[in-house]
Amino acid sequence: MRKGVSVHMSPSEPVVPRPAATVILIRPGERDSLQVFMTRRPDSMRFLPGYCVFPGGALEQEDYLFPKEYLHEPEGINDSVEVAYYIAAARELFEEVGVLLYQGERKDVDAHMWRAWRREVNSQPGAFASIFKTCGWKLDLSALTYFGHRVTPKTSRYRYNTRFFLAHLPKGQQPDPDPYEIDKGFWVTPQEALQEAREQRLKMASPTMASLRALAEYRGGPYPVLQDRPQDQVYRSS
Repeated sequence: MRKGVSVHMSPSEPVVPRPAATVILIRPGERDSLQVFMTRRPDSMRFLPGYCVFPGGALEQEDYLFPKEYLHEPEGINDSVEVAYYIAAARELFEEVGVLLYQGERKDVDAHMWRAWRREVNSQPGAFASIFKTCGWKLDLSALTYFGHRVTPKTSRYRYNTRFFLAHLPKGQQPDPDPYEIDKGFWVTPQEALQEAREQRLKMASPTMASLRALAEYRGGPYPVLQDRPQDQVYRSS
């Protein structure tokens, strides 16, 4: 994943946040609860080293150019969010943890080819569309549920204008974290993750904590959303 970073326009101006997408991968837990898949960033990372996060990253030009004929774009997606955010979310989920959101006939793709696809997409984002062309699949945007919006504070050196999504773990797939970008990945309930953070056994940024607090309230039915913040609204159309 190419983690592009924003730069200062001038010493007196804040960093311009770069559009980004994050996916919270979920699966059913006990008694109508759920689990989320979290990853720990390596200590060598420039942005949030050692922090536990959800898969995600910056939008690329290729996300805006993804061919429409390879999209399953139902009417139910949030029309206030540009489709490129959905595509970037799906691409990053595949790159980082090997989970692919697709509709179409199941193919006999071995693990070696799956990993090769991930490496290719990591080095060239345009290769993501090639997977769907080759297999006759469509990128399943209906598998992504819009969850909320956060912008990194103006005081941060690296800033992102991030849309958050939820995605169910597809049947027959399991997360396989990229060892070059992820120290480890693990399933955890939102309540357990919050407790680990409170006891300082896990490091988390405020958007991650806010996401977990919202999901900790889930007891079946419609999923909760991140509470909107006024400071993010100025970036709502970008």
